[in-house]
Amino acid sequence: MKQYRNLLFDIDMTILNYQATEDAALDALFKEFGIVVSSALKQKYKDYNLGRWKQYERGEISWKVLNDHMFDLFLAKYCGVKLDGPMVTRHYLHYVCQGKQTMPGAIPMLEKLAPRYSLYAVTNGQTKVQWSRVRNAHVAQYFSGVYISEAVGAQKPDPAIFQYVFDHNQDVNKHNSLMIGDSLTSDVQGGENAGTDTLWLDWQGSGDVSNHHPTYVAHDLSQITSLLTTV
Repeated sequence: MKQYRNLLFDIDMTILNYQATEDAALDALFKEFGIVVSSALKQKYKDYNLGRWKQYERGEISWKVLNDHMFDLFLAKYCGVKLDGPMVTRHYLHYVCQGKQTMPGAIPMLEKLAPRYSLYAVTNGQTKVQWSRVRNAHVAQYFSGVYISEAVGAQKPDPAIFQYVFDHNQDVNKHNSLMIGDSLTSDVQGGENAGTDTLWLDWQGSGDVSNHHPTYVAHDLSQITSLLTTV
């Protein structure tokens, strides 16, 4: 493995367990508005929401549209409930901000890598939400910087968010940095767009990289630790 000075980490489903946070937030939100929750309904929402995020990543919808209509269109279609879009989104994000769940092995990995590398978080999402979860999970201390798409004004896979990190940190550039994340379309494609080496965290062990070309592949965080502490 090439020697790197800087590691750029995705947050959701790489360091923090967004799925667990989302489950808890959905339970609380549906209960608040008197909607009978089921695993099937939550899965429908997750599939719907993932599709909307993919649209956002491709530039097909704006951040305002994604945020303001995170729930109202879904609830109207699948539950017959009409709610004000921005209002219900605010309530949901309040619950999401309380999230603190980490991915298996995240803390041990960060503890081992932080003394050897400069770590930076590069994540899509809302500033308040992502910062709240990073602080709640007690992982902020490991990062030299946390860069969130809403604050930067660009989201992965746009290379602009990576260039922002490079421009605002001395000795951080595309040649000495490694982007690490679980998403091929966001993290790996983003790193490729920025000219940065990438490590795909393939939790499912599918091995299907489609049209992407990650520099390295790992199946859990302990593998990443081993790869990066043996160079």
